[in-house]
Amino acid sequence: YGVGDSLFAFDAAGMLSWQFRATNALFGTDQFFNISPVIADNGLIIVCANPPLNFGGPLFAFKPDGTMAWQFDSSKIGRMPALAPTGELLVASEGRNRFFALNIDGTLKWEAAPTPDIFRAPSVRGDGVSFLPAGWAVRPDGSTIWTFRRRAGRSTAAIGRDGTAYFGTEGQPGEVPDPGSFQAVSTGGDIRWDYPSGSVASSPAILPDDSLVFGTLSGKIVRLDKHGARLWEFGAGAPVESSPAVTADGVIWCGANNGKFYALNSDGTVRWQWQLGTAVKSSPAVTADGQ
Repeated sequence: YGVGDSLFAFDAAGMLSWQFRATNALFGTDQFFNISPVIADNGLIIVCANPPLNFGGPLFAFKPDGTMAWQFDSSKIGRMPALAPTGELLVASEGRNRFFALNIDGTLKWEAAPTPDIFRAPSVRGDGVSFLPAGWAVRPDGSTIWTFRRRAGRSTAAIGRDGTAYFGTEGQPGEVPDPGSFQAVSTGGDIRWDYPSGSVASSPAILPDDSLVFGTLSGKIVRLDKHGARLWEFGAGAPVESSPAVTADGVIWCGANNGKFYALNSDGTVRWQWQLGTAVKSSPAVTADGQ
C-alpha cells in the first residue's frame, strides 16, 4: 500500500519486504501513492502516483521484489487501473481525457477518447466490456458500444450478473435539493431505475441476493434490492466515501468520515463499530477466510 511518496510491501507476518520512494530526484517531481494498487496474475504490482497539489501522475509496475518493471506516463492517469479478463490493464487519464488499454509489459495496445468527466476507474464485465462512470461502454478492442450523458460522480460501477451497471452520481456542493442519485444502467445503456439517494461518492457492493449497498455524502449506508427498492438505511453520522465490502456471511464493512469503521449485519443493525480517530475514506478488503 502507499503512504505519502512511498509504496510499501509486507509479508504475511507483517514484516516489511520492501519500500519504494518516488522522489523528485527520480522523476522531476515528488509523487504520492494514494491510489490502491492492483496485482496482476503474473505478480506485477500496478499502481498510479499523483504529484502534490495536482491530480494524476504516471502508472508504475513493480516486480514482487520491489524493482520497477516499467512506467507509463500519459499525463495525469490518477486512477486505479482495472484488469481485463484477457490480462490487459485498462486505465483512464483525466488529464488527457483518454482511455487506455496496456499490455502487461506496459506497451500501449489501444487508446480511445471517451465522454468528458472521467472521475473513476473503469469496471470490466466477464466478457471484457468496460464501463466508465462517465457513461461509456467500450468493447475489448476499444470501440464504443454506447454512451449516455450522466451527472458527474466518483462512484465506480459494480457490474451485476446480468451485466447491469450500478453506480452513484453527485450534485454540486451546496446544490439544493441535492440531485445526486444511485442508478442502474442496462447492457444497452438504458437507465433501468434511478434511486433518489442524494450524492454518492462510494462505490457499491453487490450481495449474494443481488441487492446493493453503498454510502452517501449525507451520511447514510443504504441497501437496495436489485429493482431499486430500499431495504434499509443506516445513519453513519458523517459522510460515507468509503466503499463497502461484504463477507460471505452477509456482514457489511464500511468506514465513515467521522473516523468510525462499522460492521453491519445484513438487516442493517450494528454488529460492532471501531473508532479510528480520523476519517475513513479508504475501502476495506476481505480475505478468503473472512477477515
